[in-house]
Amino acid sequence: MTMSVARGWAALLVLGSAVTIAACGGSSSSITRGATPASGTSPTTSGSASSAFVSQANAACAASYTTYGGVKETIGESYPLTGPTAGAGLAAGDAKAVQTEIGQLSSLSPPPGSEAKFADLMSQLRARVAADRQLQAAATNQNRAADNAARARLDAAIAQGEADAAQIGLSACAGKGLSPQELAQAERAATLTATRNDPAYCAQLYTPAAVKAQFGSVSKCLVAQRTGAGTATARSLTFAGSDGAGDYVILHAIAHGGSLDGKRFSVFMYKQSGQWRVQDIELA
Repeated sequence: MTMSVARGWAALLVLGSAVTIAACGGSSSSITRGATPASGTSPTTSGSASSAFVSQANAACAASYTTYGGVKETIGESYPLTGPTAGAGLAAGDAKAVQTEIGQLSSLSPPPGSEAKFADLMSQLRARVAADRQLQAAATNQNRAADNAARARLDAAIAQGEADAAQIGLSACAGKGLSPQELAQAERAATLTATRNDPAYCAQLYTPAAVKAQFGSVSKCLVAQRTGAGTATARSLTFAGSDGAGDYVILHAIAHGGSLDGKRFSVFMYKQSGQWRVQDIELA
């Protein structure tokens, strides 16, 4: 498929999704991170020891998200994110990021009352690595049945691990690691790309991987943004949640008005040089 035939958000009207994964959570695009944790849960930890544990654990999980975002960006600059080569690379990258996360978390001692949930979180992270390896093999062999089975195992491990994390106060490990200010900045960047055309966005609000995937090249992005030719826009976006931490977050958006009216999207945002930028977009 020639990725340059669609422009920006318009690409979502003709492109389908491919291999999916997650890091500190989820499942959706070329690799997703973040399933919504169970509501009504509350941390079971307390005291200064608990505070240090939570801070260090959240830092490890946030770093995992950031690492994955970097892997996805590097791969996306070389291959279409919907292809089998990218799928295998993303699965391998996710596994490596989670393995590092496991190593960092293994050095921590959970405070009394959280040992069981923390142990299960670690077990689910290991299950995720195993599912990533299976997903990598499925992508390499282009085996859809194996891909679906591995993805189901991955989703189950993510959902349970994030539920465990939420119950012991590990917000980043539960995919809810962004501050309100950071989340607002990411949402604003996504909204601008969906509702307006501006040549400056090619460098400011899209990552290089997104420019290649959604437009084909920087020059084509500039033309599309300057003329509006082939672009799809909305009048506004509303957001129905997010999954992320560190420098990587997935926004769950609903478009209103314009050619995208009523459509739901997963918008993958990656922070580069202090600016949140669109890295990938998928129809939900």
